[in-house]
Amino acid sequence: MKDKMKKLYQRKTVLKIHNNKKYKCYDPKESISPLGYEFIETVHDDDTYIIDRIKRPQDENPCLAVRWYIASSEYVSKADSEKICTGFPNSRGYPTWFILPNIMSGDVYNHLIHHNNTK
Repeated sequence: MKDKMKKLYQRKTVLKIHNNKKYKCYDPKESISPLGYEFIETVHDDDTYIIDRIKRPQDENPCLAVRWYIASSEYVSKADSEKICTGFPNSRGYPTWFILPNIMSGDVYNHLIHHNNTK
């Protein structure tokens, strides 16, 4: 676990613009929490939030996960600075994914694929 946390501090960042202000954010594709999930594809990314298909090795089907690049508490404190936004959700300051229940994943995925997807 210590090696995984060390990796967190060496992760890539991405630059996002919101209301003409710049924000340095962790690249969500490199989020390590929850542990054991692997990135498959980005389904939606509008520079505010991202929805990815991810999969655990022991699961048969992939699921959808959501992250916001910037948490609401970071819009003022981290605008136009070198401070890195952890986004939302996060756990004790570490970026995490919100995993949609499998019962919802198929409907959300199909809607995004067929209705103006912004990959």
